[in-house]
Amino acid sequence: MTCPICGESPCHFDVPLDSPEIWALKQKNYRFLLRSVERALEGKPFVTEEEAVDYGPALKGKSIHYPERFEGKIPKRVRMLKRVTADFPFLCVERRPAEIGEEYPAWVNAHGAVALILENGEKLGVKPDEFEVIEWHEVAHETL
Repeated sequence: MTCPICGESPCHFDVPLDSPEIWALKQKNYRFLLRSVERALEGKPFVTEEEAVDYGPALKGKSIHYPERFEGKIPKRVRMLKRVTADFPFLCVERRPAEIGEEYPAWVNAHGAVALILENGEKLGVKPDEFEVIEWHEVAHETL
């Protein structure tokens, strides 16, 4: 089950600190930090957008309910057509509205629902008429 506050599954609030899930997360973060330091020493950026952003489950496979308007492609970046704010802004202190004309990386689930990936890593769900796709992923996957 996905946590309604942090959006993670399982939620880190419900997992004991000595659990395998927490240990795996610590290992992943350590590898990420080490790779970032190595790149900095080489004068390269810490991470590329591809490494830093989780673009969502649609990259692993799409359901039979995936929208036809995407023509089987997966959105990578979107531009806002409307101003969008969080439904419950009090749950996310640092969330600001997504303004018209701003561009964001897109997180897409297997059914085609799109969420913006904000600068702080949080996701903001958007409706189809609130954005336009400006860049697509160059992968093709089978329908689940």
